[in-house]
This record gives sequence, C-alpha cells and structure tokens, in this order.
Amino acid sequence: MSGNVSHWDEGNKDFIKFIIIFIEWLILNLYTSLYFYFMGEPFKPEAESIFSMSMNIAYLLSVFVYGPVMLYRRITVKAVLIRSFRTFALVFALFLIIALSMRVNIFSHYKRFYFYFAFYLVLLTSGRLLGRQIMRYYRKTSNIKRGLIFVGVSRSTFSILNQFREDPALGYEVLGYFDDTKSDEMGEVPYLGRVEDVEAFASNPDNKVREMFCFLPPEREQEIEKLVSICDRDIIEFRLVPNFWKYINRPTKIILYGDTPLMVIRRNLLSNFNNRLYKRLFDIVFSALFLILVFPWIFVIVAIIMKITMPGPIFFKQKRNGVGGKVFWCYKFRSMKVNTEADTVQATKDDPRKTKFGNFMRHTNIDELPQFWNVLIGNMSVVGPRPHMVKHTEEYSKLIPEYMVRHFAKPGITGWAQVNGCRGETREVSQMEARVEKDIYYLENWSLMLDLKIIWMTVHNTVSNKDEMAY
Repeated sequence: MSGNVSHWDEGNKDFIKFIIIFIEWLILNLYTSLYFYFMGEPFKPEAESIFSMSMNIAYLLSVFVYGPVMLYRRITVKAVLIRSFRTFALVFALFLIIALSMRVNIFSHYKRFYFYFAFYLVLLTSGRLLGRQIMRYYRKTSNIKRGLIFVGVSRSTFSILNQFREDPALGYEVLGYFDDTKSDEMGEVPYLGRVEDVEAFASNPDNKVREMFCFLPPEREQEIEKLVSICDRDIIEFRLVPNFWKYINRPTKIILYGDTPLMVIRRNLLSNFNNRLYKRLFDIVFSALFLILVFPWIFVIVAIIMKITMPGPIFFKQKRNGVGGKVFWCYKFRSMKVNTEADTVQATKDDPRKTKFGNFMRHTNIDELPQFWNVLIGNMSVVGPRPHMVKHTEEYSKLIPEYMVRHFAKPGITGWAQVNGCRGETREVSQMEARVEKDIYYLENWSLMLDLKIIWMTVHNTVSNKDEMAY
C-alpha cells in the first residue's frame, strides 16, 4: 500500500479526544480537592468522598454523551460554549441522581454547593475556549500542515480557497490544483497538471497529500470514481464539492433517504417538531400572562379614550395570510376612522384616516396588543414575520420570488425585520425585498434566545422612541 500514513491530527481524533478528557478529568479532581481543602470544613470526610466520586462518575458519563469539540478544525466559539453548557447540565443532573441515590445529605450547606458548580461551569467553559485557542495557534504556527489538493476549478474552488486564506489557524496547506488547463484566476496556487496526473502526485508519499477536494462536474462520473479509488488506496480523505452556484448560494444540508443523499437548500428550523413545541409553549405562557395581567387595564384606558375621540368599534379585524399562506382574522385596536380602503391601502405617515390617538397607538405599537389573542389561539406567534394584507400577499408574491418563504412559520406580533427598521409603508419593491430577506434570516436562524432578543429590541425601540417607521 502506497501513500500517506501520518494522519496524526485528523486521523487520531479519538486519541486527541482521550487526552482532552483526561486533562479535564485531572482538572476536575484538582478543583474538587482544592475546594474541600479551603471551603469543605463543615463536610464530613465520607461526604467529601461521595461528592468526589459522584462528580467523577457524572463527568465521565456526560463526556460519553457530549464530548469536547474544540479538537476539530472548523469549530466556532459558539459551538464550544453550547457543548460545554450541555456537558455541564448533564453533569449536574447525573450528579444529583447519583448523590441522592446514595442517600447521603451533602446539600445542607447549599450556598457552598452552588458556588462549587457555578465556578465549575466557568472552569469548564474557559478551559475549553483556552484549549481551542491553543490548538488554533499551534495549527497556525506549526510546520505540520494538513496538505490538500484541488481537482478541477469552479466558482466553489475560489470560495473554499478564500476560507483557507482567511483563517490560517485551520492548519491547511494547499499544495496545488489539477485541471485540464491552467487557470490564471488561481493566482499563486501551484498548477500541478491535468486531471489524469493526479494519481502519480497523490501516490507519492513525499507530497504528503492528506485531503483531496474534487470540483469536477457530475458528467465526469468515471473520473470521479477513479479519484475516490485513488484516495481509498492512498489513505487520502476525499471531498466532493458539488457546484450549484447557479441556483444555490446559501448554506445547505445533506440528508439521507435510505442510501440516497438529498440536499436541503432551505433550512427552516421551525419545521422541527421540538422547536415548534418549545416556541408554542413559550407563546401560550407569554400571551396568557399578558392577557391576564396587562391587557385588561390597557383595554379599559384605550376603550375610554376611543369612545371619546372617535365613533365606531374598539377593535378592528382584517384578513391576513398566516402559516402556509392560510387566511386568518388578525385583531387590532382601531387606529383609523371607519373607511372602505382599510383592506387595500397601506397606512402612510400623514394618513388622513388616522386619528391623533390612533397615530399615538401605532407609534407605540399599542394597536397591535389584541394580537396576543391571535397568539393564544394559535394563529400567530409572539415573534415571527409580520402578517400582510391578503391583497399585498397576492401582489408581492408575483414580484418577489422568495416572498412566500416567510409563510413557512406563523406570523408574529413583532419580528426580526421590524426591529431592524423594515416596517411601515413599502413604497418600492426593494423595501419589501429587504423585509423578506430578514424574515428568511429569522426562519433559518431561529432560537428561543433570538426570540427573546427581538422582544427586548421591540420594547427598547418603543420606549426610546427609535421606531420612526411605526406609523
């Protein structure tokens, strides 16, 4: 067998992972020993032993489920933090189960108990972040780089090449590229020959090729299959990079249906049942509390002022498009005089249909508060793309190709587009395009933390009077 055998960094992830876990285990025991030495006077020796044993078992079980991830090359700070929090939560839960099952009361001094775990969380996360930085620094400055070659040149080639250039800490060295002809656009990257020359170069152990990125089009299937065989024989990791730039320019996901890979080009986090469940539970609790504790006295004040300042009903309802494009009745406090254009004409800044109090309600978003009823009954969510009039949906869906994507989720009382200035009248199609772009960003990046951030930004913009487009 010819080729490369020194795949220490990537090929021995399990070994590196073991070293990291061993170091974390040593730190845990050192920390526990120091903790009891300086602060453990009230604890009995047997309690200390059970505490330490419970923590060891809990940690080892937790890393079996959620191992450290800072050993991987392409890992973000966010990913390290998330994995650390998951590990900590599981350690804490397992520790409680193990300790309580032993029927030993080690929680009598609960303040010290909480301090131990609070500092352990800080120790775990900071240690892993420091470890990530050390590994990145090592890869950036070490002479031991992971050699790779490109086969074929496409738009994807330049995109990946730029990522390696922008982040030297990934520890890759682009040895060169193979293509039918030399490309001036590859700049200083060495041209190594035609595609048929790959085998001779890759099979030479002196060249230290450890990864191959293939950018050949699908119609060159036989050549791709040969490249896969070469990589298998010479212990080279093969990466096939599909070139879909013509119609896909966003992050994608590959899923398997049996043995058939399918590419998901539109990531919708709210299509996941668990995510929808968490969001719905949040909506029910939030809207119920608001309708019980806050809405009644706001309703009384608004109703009195409205009856004094303008005749007509207190509430205004309008058909709007919700999830899946389905039409529902959206409720608001009436901010305009009764008119026949309410369902077809947008409100403008100096709209003569608005009353002074109505203008105040729109500027402070008070007119939207009845929509918490829509949230409670399930037509809307607290946060999501704002629902539009049926007429506008019909118009803009013909003008903006991605317009209907926003209907993959329930509409919201507030949304990412609104807190980023995309609200109010849309005089030009470009204004609606900007709104749709932010709505799609929300769908593809949803989290409960993002919802809380949007709620906070909505309140902050309203209180600080920054919502200039609220009319």
